[in-house]
Amino acid sequence: MKKRIGLVRDLTDPENVIFHNLQEFEKAILGDADVVPILHSRPGTLMLGAFLKTARRIGKIVGLRGPYELPSFKRYRYRFSVILGMSVRRCADFAFAGRKAAFLFDPTEPWTTASEVARFVEDLGITDLFVGDPAFIPPILEQTSRCRVHFLLEGIDPTVFRPRPVAEKDIAVFEFGRKMPGYHQALLSALERTPHRHEHAFVDDREDFVDYLGRARITTCFPRAMTHQTMDIEFVSARYLQGMVSKALVVGKAPPLLEKLFGYNPIIEADFGDPVGQMFEILDNFDDYQPLIERNYQTICDGFTYRHRWQEAKGVLESS
Repeated sequence: MKKRIGLVRDLTDPENVIFHNLQEFEKAILGDADVVPILHSRPGTLMLGAFLKTARRIGKIVGLRGPYELPSFKRYRYRFSVILGMSVRRCADFAFAGRKAAFLFDPTEPWTTASEVARFVEDLGITDLFVGDPAFIPPILEQTSRCRVHFLLEGIDPTVFRPRPVAEKDIAVFEFGRKMPGYHQALLSALERTPHRHEHAFVDDREDFVDYLGRARITTCFPRAMTHQTMDIEFVSARYLQGMVSKALVVGKAPPLLEKLFGYNPIIEADFGDPVGQMFEILDNFDDYQPLIERNYQTICDGFTYRHRWQEAKGVLESS
Protein backbone atom coordinates (compact mmCIF):
# COMPACT_ATOMS: atom_id res chain seq x y z
CA MET A 1 0.00 0.00 0.00
CA LYS A 2 1.34 3.41 -0.97
CA LYS A 3 2.39 5.50 2.00
CA ARG A 4 0.34 8.64 2.52
CA ILE A 5 1.32 12.13 3.64
CA GLY A 6 0.48 13.12 7.21
CA LEU A 7 -0.63 16.69 7.87
CA VAL A 8 0.24 17.55 11.45
CA ARG A 9 -2.58 19.91 12.46
CA ASP A 10 -1.92 23.06 14.53
CA LEU A 11 -4.97 24.20 16.49
CA THR A 12 -3.09 25.68 19.44
CA ASP A 13 -3.47 29.41 18.92
CA PRO A 14 -6.92 30.38 17.58
CA GLU A 15 -6.51 33.96 18.85
CA ASN A 16 -3.51 34.58 16.60
CA VAL A 17 -4.33 37.17 13.90
CA ILE A 18 -3.19 34.82 11.13
CA PHE A 19 -4.70 31.62 12.55
CA HIS A 20 -7.39 31.70 9.85
CA ASN A 21 -4.67 31.83 7.17
CA LEU A 22 -3.17 28.68 8.66
CA GLN A 23 -6.55 26.94 8.66
CA GLU A 24 -7.16 27.89 5.03
CA PHE A 25 -3.78 26.43 4.07
CA GLU A 26 -4.52 23.23 6.03
CA LYS A 27 -7.92 22.94 4.33
CA ALA A 28 -6.28 23.14 0.89
CA ILE A 29 -3.74 20.48 1.85
CA LEU A 30 -6.45 18.16 3.16
CA GLY A 31 -8.18 18.47 -0.21
CA ASP A 32 -5.36 16.29 -1.58
CA ALA A 33 -6.39 12.62 -1.58
CA ASP A 34 -2.80 11.66 -0.66
CA VAL A 35 -3.06 13.50 2.68
CA VAL A 36 -4.42 12.32 6.03
CA PRO A 37 -4.74 14.55 9.12
CA ILE A 38 -2.69 13.96 12.27
CA LEU A 39 -4.15 15.58 15.38
CA HIS A 40 -3.32 14.44 18.90
CA SER A 41 -5.51 14.84 21.95
CA ARG A 42 -4.49 17.50 24.43
CA PRO A 43 -2.93 14.93 26.83
CA GLY A 44 -1.07 13.35 23.91
CA THR A 45 0.20 16.73 22.74
CA LEU A 46 1.35 17.60 26.27
CA MET A 47 3.18 14.28 26.66
CA LEU A 48 4.97 14.58 23.31
CA GLY A 49 5.81 18.21 24.03
CA ALA A 50 7.20 17.27 27.44
CA PHE A 51 9.38 14.58 25.84
CA LEU A 52 10.82 17.01 23.31
CA LYS A 53 11.31 19.75 25.90
CA THR A 54 13.14 17.38 28.23
CA ALA A 55 15.22 15.83 25.45
CA ARG A 56 16.27 19.25 24.17
CA ARG A 57 17.25 20.39 27.66
CA ILE A 58 19.30 17.25 28.35
CA GLY A 59 20.86 17.40 24.92
CA LYS A 60 21.98 20.94 25.50
CA ILE A 61 23.54 20.02 28.85
CA VAL A 62 25.45 16.95 27.63
CA GLY A 63 26.26 18.33 24.19
CA LEU A 64 24.13 15.85 22.25
CA ARG A 65 22.62 17.30 19.09
CA GLY A 66 19.14 16.52 17.82
CA PRO A 67 17.02 15.27 16.32
CA TYR A 68 15.41 13.91 19.45
CA GLU A 69 12.91 11.35 18.20
CA LEU A 70 10.71 8.48 19.30
CA PRO A 71 10.29 5.35 17.17
CA SER A 72 7.35 5.67 14.78
CA PHE A 73 4.89 2.85 14.23
CA LYS A 74 2.88 4.84 11.69
CA ARG A 75 4.67 5.19 8.39
CA TYR A 76 4.18 8.26 6.23
CA ARG A 77 6.00 9.38 3.11
CA TYR A 78 6.56 12.46 5.21
CA ARG A 79 4.84 14.57 7.81
CA PHE A 80 4.01 18.18 6.93
CA SER A 81 2.93 21.00 9.22
CA VAL A 82 1.96 24.66 8.81
CA ILE A 83 3.19 26.42 11.94
CA LEU A 84 2.98 29.89 13.43
CA GLY A 85 6.01 29.79 15.70
CA MET A 86 8.77 27.94 17.50
CA SER A 87 6.78 25.67 19.82
CA VAL A 88 6.74 21.89 19.80
CA ARG A 89 3.07 21.84 20.77
CA ARG A 90 2.31 23.23 17.29
CA CYS A 91 3.67 20.09 15.63
CA ALA A 92 3.84 17.52 18.43
CA ASP A 93 3.84 14.53 16.06
CA PHE A 94 7.28 15.65 14.89
CA ALA A 95 8.47 13.92 18.06
CA PHE A 96 8.34 10.70 16.02
CA ALA A 97 11.05 9.63 13.60
CA GLY A 98 10.52 10.00 9.87
CA ARG A 99 10.79 12.57 7.14
CA LYS A 100 9.36 15.93 8.23
CA ALA A 101 8.69 19.27 6.52
CA ALA A 102 7.03 22.51 7.57
CA PHE A 103 5.88 25.88 6.32
CA LEU A 104 6.77 28.58 8.87
CA PHE A 105 4.94 31.91 8.91
CA ASP A 106 7.13 35.01 9.47
CA PRO A 107 10.47 33.48 10.62
CA THR A 108 11.76 36.91 11.65
CA GLU A 109 12.32 39.16 14.62
CA PRO A 110 10.70 40.07 16.96
CA TRP A 111 8.93 36.68 16.87
CA THR A 112 12.03 34.57 16.37
CA THR A 113 15.62 34.63 15.11
CA ALA A 114 17.44 32.60 12.47
CA SER A 115 19.41 30.79 15.17
CA GLU A 116 16.20 29.83 16.99
CA VAL A 117 14.72 28.54 13.74
CA ALA A 118 17.87 26.52 13.03
CA ARG A 119 17.89 24.92 16.47
CA PHE A 120 14.18 24.14 16.23
CA VAL A 121 14.44 22.35 12.88
CA GLU A 122 17.54 20.42 13.95
CA ASP A 123 16.08 19.32 17.28
CA LEU A 124 12.87 18.08 15.63
CA GLY A 125 14.58 16.55 12.59
CA ILE A 126 12.80 18.79 10.07
CA THR A 127 14.50 18.10 6.75
CA ASP A 128 12.70 20.70 4.63
CA LEU A 129 11.53 24.13 5.74
CA PHE A 130 9.41 26.47 3.59
CA VAL A 131 9.43 30.23 4.20
CA GLY A 132 7.51 33.09 2.58
CA ASP A 133 10.35 35.17 1.13
CA PRO A 134 13.71 34.23 -0.46
CA ALA A 135 15.43 36.80 1.77
CA PHE A 136 14.57 34.68 4.84
CA ILE A 137 16.62 31.75 3.52
CA PRO A 138 20.30 32.86 3.79
CA PRO A 139 20.19 33.81 7.50
CA ILE A 140 18.70 30.41 8.37
CA LEU A 141 21.17 28.48 6.21
CA GLU A 142 24.03 30.34 7.90
CA GLN A 143 22.94 28.65 11.13
CA THR A 144 22.29 25.12 9.87
CA SER A 145 23.38 22.74 7.12
CA ARG A 146 21.02 19.98 8.23
CA CYS A 147 17.81 21.35 6.75
CA ARG A 148 16.93 22.43 3.23
CA VAL A 149 15.13 25.78 3.14
CA HIS A 150 12.79 26.66 0.28
CA PHE A 151 10.82 29.71 -0.79
CA LEU A 152 7.04 29.32 -0.77
CA LEU A 153 4.91 32.44 -1.04
CA GLU A 154 1.85 32.72 1.19
CA GLY A 155 -1.41 31.94 -0.56
CA ILE A 156 -5.12 32.55 -0.19
CA ASP A 157 -8.48 30.81 -0.49
CA PRO A 158 -10.60 33.00 -2.83
CA THR A 159 -13.80 31.21 -1.78
CA VAL A 160 -13.53 32.72 1.70
CA PHE A 161 -13.78 36.31 0.46
CA ARG A 162 -16.92 38.03 -0.80
CA PRO A 163 -16.27 40.91 -3.20
CA ARG A 164 -19.32 43.07 -3.83
CA PRO A 165 -20.27 44.78 -7.08
CA VAL A 166 -18.85 48.30 -7.30
CA ALA A 167 -22.28 49.87 -6.81
CA GLU A 168 -22.58 48.08 -3.45
CA LYS A 169 -19.15 49.05 -2.16
CA ASP A 170 -20.06 51.59 0.51
CA ILE A 171 -16.59 51.98 2.09
CA ALA A 172 -14.33 54.29 0.12
CA VAL A 173 -11.08 53.49 1.95
CA PHE A 174 -10.42 50.62 4.36
CA GLU A 175 -7.19 50.55 6.34
CA PHE A 176 -6.64 47.64 8.70
CA GLY A 177 -3.90 46.55 11.06
CA ARG A 178 -0.57 48.26 10.52
CA LYS A 179 -0.68 51.78 9.11
CA MET A 180 1.63 54.53 7.90
CA PRO A 181 0.96 57.16 10.60
CA GLY A 182 1.39 60.39 8.59
CA TYR A 183 -0.26 58.97 5.49
CA HIS A 184 -3.15 57.54 7.51
CA GLN A 185 -3.75 60.78 9.39
CA ALA A 186 -3.81 62.83 6.19
CA LEU A 187 -6.47 60.55 4.69
CA LEU A 188 -8.49 60.43 7.89
CA SER A 189 -8.58 64.22 8.26
CA ALA A 190 -9.57 64.80 4.64
CA LEU A 191 -12.13 62.01 4.22
CA GLU A 192 -14.04 62.75 7.42
CA ARG A 193 -15.07 66.09 5.89
CA THR A 194 -16.56 64.39 2.82
CA PRO A 195 -19.36 61.87 2.10
CA HIS A 196 -16.66 59.24 1.48
CA ARG A 197 -16.61 56.59 4.20
CA HIS A 198 -13.24 55.75 5.74
CA GLU A 199 -12.64 52.80 8.04
CA HIS A 200 -9.59 51.84 10.04
CA ALA A 201 -9.59 49.00 12.53
CA PHE A 202 -7.83 46.01 13.96
CA VAL A 203 -10.64 43.66 12.99
CA ASP A 204 -10.64 40.63 15.28
CA ASP A 205 -13.70 38.87 13.87
CA ARG A 206 -12.96 37.08 10.60
CA GLU A 207 -16.47 37.54 9.24
CA ASP A 208 -16.29 41.29 9.90
CA PHE A 209 -12.89 41.47 8.25
CA VAL A 210 -14.12 39.68 5.11
CA ASP A 211 -17.21 41.90 5.06
CA TYR A 212 -15.20 45.13 5.34
CA LEU A 213 -12.85 44.12 2.54
CA GLY A 214 -15.72 43.10 0.29
CA ARG A 215 -17.39 46.49 0.80
CA ALA A 216 -14.21 48.53 0.23
CA ARG A 217 -13.34 50.26 -3.01
CA ILE A 218 -9.78 50.94 -1.86
CA THR A 219 -7.57 49.33 0.77
CA THR A 220 -4.09 50.51 1.70
CA CYS A 221 -1.17 48.14 2.12
CA PHE A 222 2.50 48.76 2.92
CA PRO A 223 5.35 46.33 3.68
CA ARG A 224 6.19 45.86 7.34
CA ALA A 225 9.65 47.24 6.56
CA MET A 226 7.96 50.62 6.05
CA THR A 227 5.63 50.54 9.07
CA HIS A 228 7.96 48.84 11.59
CA GLN A 229 11.66 49.26 12.25
CA THR A 230 12.17 45.59 13.17
CA MET A 231 12.23 44.27 9.60
CA ASP A 232 14.24 45.35 6.57
CA ILE A 233 12.61 42.88 4.13
CA GLU A 234 9.73 44.11 1.97
CA PHE A 235 7.79 40.96 2.71
CA VAL A 236 4.73 39.98 0.62
CA SER A 237 2.16 39.31 3.33
CA ALA A 238 -1.27 37.77 2.80
CA ARG A 239 -2.94 41.16 3.25
CA TYR A 240 -1.95 42.10 -0.33
CA LEU A 241 -3.70 39.01 -1.67
CA GLN A 242 -6.70 39.48 0.63
CA GLY A 243 -7.30 42.98 -0.69
CA MET A 244 -6.99 41.98 -4.33
CA VAL A 245 -9.15 38.86 -4.06
CA SER A 246 -11.85 41.06 -2.46
CA LYS A 247 -11.72 43.16 -5.64
CA ALA A 248 -10.53 46.23 -3.76
CA LEU A 249 -7.97 48.49 -5.38
CA VAL A 250 -4.79 48.23 -3.33
CA VAL A 251 -2.93 51.51 -2.82
CA GLY A 252 0.42 51.54 -1.08
CA LYS A 253 3.80 50.00 -1.92
CA ALA A 254 4.44 46.83 -3.89
CA PRO A 255 7.35 44.72 -2.62
CA PRO A 256 9.69 43.96 -5.55
CA LEU A 257 8.96 40.25 -5.15
CA LEU A 258 5.22 40.82 -5.65
CA GLU A 259 5.80 42.69 -8.90
CA LYS A 260 8.22 39.99 -10.09
CA LEU A 261 5.78 37.14 -9.35
CA PHE A 262 2.79 38.87 -10.92
CA GLY A 263 4.77 40.01 -13.97
CA TYR A 264 3.40 43.54 -13.50
CA ASN A 265 2.76 45.95 -10.63
CA PRO A 266 -0.69 45.16 -9.19
CA ILE A 267 -0.51 48.02 -6.68
CA ILE A 268 -1.20 51.73 -7.14
CA GLU A 269 1.91 53.29 -5.66
CA ALA A 270 1.01 55.74 -2.90
CA ASP A 271 1.79 59.41 -3.52
CA PHE A 272 3.31 60.51 -0.21
CA GLY A 273 3.62 64.06 -1.51
CA ASP A 274 -0.12 64.40 -2.05
CA PRO A 275 -1.95 61.39 -0.57
CA VAL A 276 -5.29 63.19 -0.33
CA GLY A 277 -5.23 64.48 -3.89
CA GLN A 278 -4.30 61.05 -5.21
CA MET A 279 -7.08 59.34 -3.24
CA PHE A 280 -9.74 61.77 -4.46
CA GLU A 281 -8.50 61.38 -8.03
CA ILE A 282 -8.85 57.60 -7.76
CA LEU A 283 -12.31 57.77 -6.19
CA ASP A 284 -13.52 60.27 -8.81
CA ASN A 285 -12.31 58.02 -11.63
CA PHE A 286 -12.78 54.61 -10.04
CA ASP A 287 -14.15 52.97 -13.18
CA ASP A 288 -10.78 53.53 -14.85
CA TYR A 289 -9.21 51.10 -12.37
CA GLN A 290 -11.65 48.25 -12.91
CA PRO A 291 -9.47 46.45 -15.51
CA LEU A 292 -6.58 46.34 -13.02
CA ILE A 293 -8.87 45.12 -10.22
CA GLU A 294 -10.24 42.31 -12.39
CA ARG A 295 -6.78 41.40 -13.66
CA ASN A 296 -5.45 41.15 -10.10
CA TYR A 297 -8.35 38.95 -9.04
CA GLN A 298 -7.89 36.58 -11.97
CA THR A 299 -4.11 36.42 -11.51
CA ILE A 300 -4.58 35.30 -7.91
CA CYS A 301 -7.18 32.67 -8.82
CA ASP A 302 -4.94 31.34 -11.58
CA GLY A 303 -1.79 30.87 -9.51
CA PHE A 304 -1.75 32.24 -5.96
CA THR A 305 -4.20 30.10 -4.01
CA TYR A 306 -3.26 27.77 -1.17
CA ARG A 307 -4.00 24.87 -3.50
CA HIS A 308 -1.26 26.13 -5.81
CA ARG A 309 1.10 26.61 -2.85
CA TRP A 310 0.55 23.04 -1.65
CA GLN A 311 1.21 21.60 -5.10
CA GLU A 312 4.49 23.55 -5.23
CA ALA A 313 5.56 22.30 -1.81
CA LYS A 314 4.55 18.73 -2.58
CA GLY A 315 6.47 18.84 -5.85
CA VAL A 316 9.62 20.02 -4.08
CA LEU A 317 9.39 17.32 -1.44
CA GLU A 318 8.70 14.47 -3.82
CA SER A 319 11.51 15.45 -6.17
CA SER A 320 14.17 15.65 -3.45
